[in-house]
Amino acid sequence: MAFTKASVQDVLHPSKNQYINGAVYSREIGATAPDVAPDARCPFCLKLAMVPDWHQGRVQGFFHRHRGSSGTCPLVTTGVQPVGFQAESSSDLKAYSSHRDAFLEVWYHQYLAMKRQIGSLDIERFVRLVEHADILRLWAHPEFRLNDVPAVLLVLSDLLADTSDAKKPVWVRFRFAGLASSLDDLWRRKKTPALFKLSYKPRPDGRLPNYKELTDCTRVIIDWRSVPGAYGGPSQMESTAFEAAFSTAGKAEAL
Repeated sequence: MAFTKASVQDVLHPSKNQYINGAVYSREIGATAPDVAPDARCPFCLKLAMVPDWHQGRVQGFFHRHRGSSGTCPLVTTGVQPVGFQAESSSDLKAYSSHRDAFLEVWYHQYLAMKRQIGSLDIERFVRLVEHADILRLWAHPEFRLNDVPAVLLVLSDLLADTSDAKKPVWVRFRFAGLASSLDDLWRRKKTPALFKLSYKPRPDGRLPNYKELTDCTRVIIDWRSVPGAYGGPSQMESTAFEAAFSTAGKAEAL
């Protein structure tokens, strides 16, 4: 049977609500009878469809059992732009200013945290993402969580070109795990779903990629409070660009 090519390192346990990797699967599930051990669950569609890739008695990663689909699972969808994260949500306009001000106080930390995930993200693109968040009234959600903003901005951006390695440019997409498809889904939960980074190789014909070009799917954690270099503050160019867009003079100091 031919599986999708992208190897996934973190998947859901076949029967428990927890993430496991190849080492845990090898030790706890497949050690006694790997030929009949159950598939793990896909972190996106939640199906028992993640086939372990055995190599010398150890699981190196997992591959989705299914191939092209018209569904929304990014590991198998044939769509170049699968149904993504929806910004429509509840609104509390009284909270808008306080939530936005909280973000403006730490924007540089969150920008650097995002840049660690996609090296070619520059201040101009970051400004556009924040402007998009303003239009969507991201800050007006009553259950707004400041810690989630970098992940939400990356997910809302959908497909990004990462040219930080000029010899090996890639397309990058960020997706929350499971069935979190909107801000309401995300922020009405007590715990934020895991965030995954999906990387795609460019297509020779220049068209946008789908699952056939997917090369990697990695669970990532964005900790914007401890980003190296953040306490030095933004450069003059970064400050000027951001303040020109949002009039935040004096609000980019370190925490």
